[in-house]
Amino acid sequence: MTTSTRERAWWLIGPPECEITRARLLSKGQVLPKFYFHHGIEKETKPVAAKEVIEAVLLIWGRARIPTSALRTAKEKLLSLVAKYESLQIHRKRASETARMKEEMFKGDLEDLFDVTNSDALDRMTVEEDKAFLRSQRED
Repeated sequence: MTTSTRERAWWLIGPPECEITRARLLSKGQVLPKFYFHHGIEKETKPVAAKEVIEAVLLIWGRARIPTSALRTAKEKLLSLVAKYESLQIHRKRASETARMKEEMFKGDLEDLFDVTNSDALDRMTVEEDKAFLRSQRED
């Protein structure tokens, strides 16, 4: 039995979402549904969908005055996350302990910050409040 793109995209990450909530910096679990909205529902190619999502993510990080990596680097990071998700999705019906453990680890990672900062972002930031904000977002 085959499943449609719409059904598969709901596994672990929830339904595809058109909008991203902007109350705080985004988690991986918020970025993936946005990607699958563009890729699965809007029928955009993966690179185009990733570019649209990353542009929205970089806009949010820019509003927080946090230095970000280049668009290309952030896009590669998102596509890597998508590849990891799709790899898990292929093996989702396996009953092995290893498969379940990888799923649980991935579920936990979805709560983590989708970090697109420069490697030296904290050094480049001058306002202490901004540094504290970034540290608190990384901890949550």
